[in-house]
Amino acid sequence: MSSSERLSRFIVHRELRVLDWVQTGKAHSEARCEKVSKGEVCPRCAEFSCSVYDRRWVKIKDAPIRNTSIKLLIRKCRFYCKKGKKPFTEPVEGILPRKRTTQRLQRAVTNARQKYSCLKDVRKDFRCSTSYIYRAFYSQLKIETGRKLNYAWPKTIGIDEHFFTR
Repeated sequence: MSSSERLSRFIVHRELRVLDWVQTGKAHSEARCEKVSKGEVCPRCAEFSCSVYDRRWVKIKDAPIRNTSIKLLIRKCRFYCKKGKKPFTEPVEGILPRKRTTQRLQRAVTNARQKYSCLKDVRKDFRCSTSYIYRAFYSQLKIETGRKLNYAWPKTIGIDEHFFTR
């Protein structure tokens, strides 16, 4: 395995195979990848499907490395579910459905928001909007509190020491 292959394994996920790596600007890089899978499980009916319906390119923004912004151009397969009679797109680990950024970028923005003194510096370093910074922060906060506080709602509530006639 060459050093460039090892570096690409470090940057992209193990499910993805790097086709080529292009420097698009002074501080911008783009990795063209494709997901390697023979089939996927349908999210609607949990039926395994291996019939390819279509292929699509999606552009995903990843966390910067040494002040170089990284974009992943991923070629994803769309499979056709015979039971559900609808096509679906294969998921990629580390990228939530219908999102155009990786979870690694969300964590990096959240950590930078806590380290920097103002959001203007975070926007400048990560090349994103203020609204994205807030969305990433609350998304990561929701994930963290979901892990920590997973209490079920009570079935009954006691009404002791409350007066309704006062």
